[in-house]
Amino acid sequence: MKLFNNKTLWNFPIAKAGISNIKNFYNKHGLYKTILYIIFIVIGFKVFVINGIIFSLNTIFNLSIEYGPVLYYILGIEVI
Repeated sequence: MKLFNNKTLWNFPIAKAGISNIKNFYNKHGLYKTILYIIFIVIGFKVFVINGIIFSLNTIFNLSIEYGPVLYYILGIEVI
């Protein structure tokens, strides 16, 4: 994949692996389950990685960064 000019070759192996994984899942299970699969990956990434980073920063540096209220904005559920 060449972007911007002929001398530069852009290679994103993690993105290629993810896209091929989603293509395989789509071919095997169909569109509906693929959409649910992608939503599951996005929410899982948010919950474990981003909230884990926020928790670590709050604990290590004694900060008061608030967690993103994703459930409140999407589903209207307020977690106390």
